[in-house]
Amino acid sequence: MLLVFKLQRLIQLLTIVTILIGWWGNSYAKVDDLYDKTALIFLK
Repeated sequence: MLLVFKLQRLIQLLTIVTILIGWWGNSYAKVDDLYDKTALIFLK
């Protein structure tokens, strides 16, 4: 029972860390990086 509880806490911690790392990585993305500039060249 204690092992299951520790495993659940570990999964919760890893989930929170994964979400925070993803948010932190996306917060530094520039608007220009979100669009493919090669597609804009073909549209001109």
